[in-house]
Amino acid sequence: MHRDQVRNVCANFAVLPSIELNEKKGTPSVYNCICTDYPESPEGTDEIFTTKFKTAEIAKEFHDKFVTAAAVHPKASK
Repeated sequence: MHRDQVRNVCANFAVLPSIELNEKKGTPSVYNCICTDYPESPEGTDEIFTTKFKTAEIAKEFHDKFVTAAAVHPKASK
């Protein structure tokens, strides 16, 4: 989902340890991940999400926070 007025991205998926956030080759400000999106149905659908950031530094910060969130998820192996 794209929020046009504030230019923020809203995705309806949990940040699970099994989700891999990958940098697009040759483009350090773009990341992709494959996950199950739950926009309108409880079953969800598998989707590829691509997010482009203003700078590579902002993208790296997002990546680091995403990895941290996945690590503390209850489904993360301890």
